[in-house]
Amino acid sequence: MPSSTVIKTCTPIVSRCVQTGTHFRLLAPPQQRRCFSILAKSKDEIATIREHLRNFGSTEDSVSLQLASELEHSSSLSKLGSTTALITLKNPASRNALTGKMMAELADTVDILESNESFQKSLTAVIVRGDAGFFCAGADIGVAKDHLLSSEGGRLMSTVMIDTLTRFRHLPFVTVAAIEGMAVGGGAELTTAMDYRIINKEAKLRFVHAHMGVSPGWGGATRLVRLIGRNRALELLGTAQPSDSDQSLKLGLVDEIVSSDSTMDDTLVTFLDRFIHAHPGVLHAAKEVVAGVEDAASFEEAVANEHEVFLKMWGGEANLAALTKAKTKKPKKE
Repeated sequence: MPSSTVIKTCTPIVSRCVQTGTHFRLLAPPQQRRCFSILAKSKDEIATIREHLRNFGSTEDSVSLQLASELEHSSSLSKLGSTTALITLKNPASRNALTGKMMAELADTVDILESNESFQKSLTAVIVRGDAGFFCAGADIGVAKDHLLSSEGGRLMSTVMIDTLTRFRHLPFVTVAAIEGMAVGGGAELTTAMDYRIINKEAKLRFVHAHMGVSPGWGGATRLVRLIGRNRALELLGTAQPSDSDQSLKLGLVDEIVSSDSTMDDTLVTFLDRFIHAHPGVLHAAKEVVAGVEDAASFEEAVANEHEVFLKMWGGEANLAALTKAKTKKPKKE
């Protein structure tokens, strides 16, 4: 996908969208976007809070978005081509902890993934990773102390992050957290918003909130209970003990451990290769049905959603192509 395509399709959402190398970053508040959070009075309030948080950061920290096809050919991830996008968290001074600016940029990135027409047609997967071998250390402590330590500051941060991660969870793509080093506090919460989590053998997750005198505030506790159950979630949250890769796999907190004879990038390519060959629209429909089951208030509501998704797909491009292929396929000889 040409870089200009991304910039062009970003324009209706925000007043300007700039490119740094192969990374696309929104620099102005979105004009139209979905709002899942029940914590804010309106989407306009969340947009205002986002812009307030954007002031707290530096030129060194960022959240960037790029296609796998735009990576250097030396990276095995480039094999995933334009079917896969990568979100990279970068804050070298604080182990990729999220500053207010990064929280705003993460929300901007979700805007692009929700609204970019080219992505909706061709994208099947999104990988979230931290820069330089460390996933994310949660909220940046320095920024929190200086700007967000009041009750109101906590409300602003929690409101935006719950909205962003809830919207991220509803994206129609397969999402994967690539966990290297550690995912700590809010960083661990962030991983729970993904469909899948792949972890390095030496990496750990730690819901450290109890040691910091708080409880999760980015929706992570709710998602954690759904992932591993009430008792196991309470143990991780109440003890704040780190969970290594083997324990995390046993708990169901992660889906795969990078083997000793492989790398994170190679493991991601192998893992996602199963998905990227599917018709994007079909994969998006499957994600919509699965997400609908979790979000529905009743069995009847979930089935109704499945019915509606089916009707959108039946007789569509992918369905007709599959039927045509089936008709022309030669029968096997006895």
